[in-house]
Amino acid sequence: LESSIDEQVIEDWERAVWPKAVLAEDLMQALGQLWRISKRLQAERETVRGRPEPRFRSDFHFRINDDRVEIEQRRRDAPLDRIVAEMMILANSRWGRWVALNRLPAIFRSQSMGRARMTTHPIAHQGLGVGQYLWATSPLRRYADLVNQRQLLALATRQRPPFSQESADLHRVIAGFDARYDAYNDYQNNMERYWSMRWVEQMQPEGAERPMRFRAMALREQRARLRDAPLVFALPDMPDGHAGRGLWVEFVKMDGLDLSIEVRMLAWDDEPSAESADGSSQTSGDGPSTG
Repeated sequence: LESSIDEQVIEDWERAVWPKAVLAEDLMQALGQLWRISKRLQAERETVRGRPEPRFRSDFHFRINDDRVEIEQRRRDAPLDRIVAEMMILANSRWGRWVALNRLPAIFRSQSMGRARMTTHPIAHQGLGVGQYLWATSPLRRYADLVNQRQLLALATRQRPPFSQESADLHRVIAGFDARYDAYNDYQNNMERYWSMRWVEQMQPEGAERPMRFRAMALREQRARLRDAPLVFALPDMPDGHAGRGLWVEFVKMDGLDLSIEVRMLAWDDEPSAESADGSSQTSGDGPSTG
């Protein structure tokens, strides 16, 4: 289904007219309605946020075949992803409001000044642009969602909720969840870092006179991330204040045991590089102009 949705389909959805429907009429109509609702919900949240949400972020998927690493990128803001995301944000924020209006404790998730935290009472989530937010749409994936769904079911059926305002158990659930969530994220980040380093190694041509160049994107605090892999590293020789700008780097040293990396900046992606004019060096993708 996702492969059938291109820019023309999105344009047809927005106009609610599809002279050459690539999908069944009823499916085009339903998805078109959901798309227009999702765009409106997103616009309302961005108004509250005071700025647009980041666009075109990617998720990275790893495949390991016979010790060879393959990394695929998938846009987070793909049309079907956007529809699902907006419906989940709507459900979680509305459920959070319902719980709050009934003065029932739950595991709320808030964000202020870029820092996310969990509480038993509603606080605005500035990153999403909603007045309150809780996790409740994925009870099979997160225990916090299951806890919140039990509170919601008790409220809907007018039964005694598992957790009351005076309950200390809910605070213990939050503390335990935070610790496990952090441990899970650390493990996932380390695994992604390891396999990204293996991918960099396999991209290096054997017998080359110098290391291969890779495209990267500048982050804050003299850090950068590869364009084609979720590998973040320090760049002490990169001038600060260029977050979001493209650049070219080469890897000097990598240690697969402690996951340490030494990387050198070569040039900005929008300026000539210091390479020789014959462009003989290897690059990952189209290289910067060599003049």
